[in-house]
Amino acid sequence: MSGTNKVQVFNEIIKGDKIKINEGPFEGVEGVVYDVSKDDTMLAVNIELLKRSVVVKISSSDVRKKD
Repeated sequence: MSGTNKVQVFNEIIKGDKIKINEGPFEGVEGVVYDVSKDDTMLAVNIELLKRSVVVKISSSDVRKKD
């Protein structure tokens, strides 16, 4: 394979995965992983909030991948 694209994996969660937030003020909200921090501890998640798409940064331990 050639190229410089890297795929980061945390608990089998990668950019583009659909997730559900398990803890905190966004508990129960579903979204799509937008970015993964370099140390795999934080995720940027795109969620629909008040009929707008917003990106929130949350701990990767506070989410689970949707089936």
